[in-house]
Amino acid sequence: MRGWRALATAERVAIDALMAVAIAILPLMALAITFEVVMRYFFNAPTIWVIDASAYALLWVAFLSAPWLIRHEGHIRIDFVTARIGPWARSLAATATALAGATIMTVVLWQTANETIQSYVRNTHTIGSWEIPRTLIWFVMPIGSFFTVLEFLRSAWVVSGPLRGVHGDVPTSTQPSATTGGVA
Repeated sequence: MRGWRALATAERVAIDALMAVAIAILPLMALAITFEVVMRYFFNAPTIWVIDASAYALLWVAFLSAPWLIRHEGHIRIDFVTARIGPWARSLAATATALAGATIMTVVLWQTANETIQSYVRNTHTIGSWEIPRTLIWFVMPIGSFFTVLEFLRSAWVVSGPLRGVHGDVPTSTQPSATTGGVA
């Protein structure tokens, strides 16, 4: 049990650190875009690097913040269906959704890790205002995907509590039967 807690703490610290990096990137993006607007409209001297830098920064923000948002339920929810169903069905839907998210992000993890490794092996560079190794831009995708998979799996485990009979809202088939001496 102690090992699991240490791993859970390390994972939480890691996703907090990833989110801190994502948060630090946002004001830098805002400054770069503001600089571009001022240069373009007031000095008629547009830059060539801000669009590329903003695109790369947006990629980093998306992948670095995703695990934290999953953990803290900060993502967008469409709940017009789940608001109309019972707690057990809601828990089942949340578990299924989390497992589907983990499955999709596992594919994203595999693909982004493969592409990042291939870009490193082939030493490919970006085409645009900067010629930098793609690996420097893409390495955050498998990192963010890995932690997003972990968070989806953690979420599936947490929300499946009622399915396991932990929170008292158990399905009828798992409740003890008076006629069978407690065996369902």
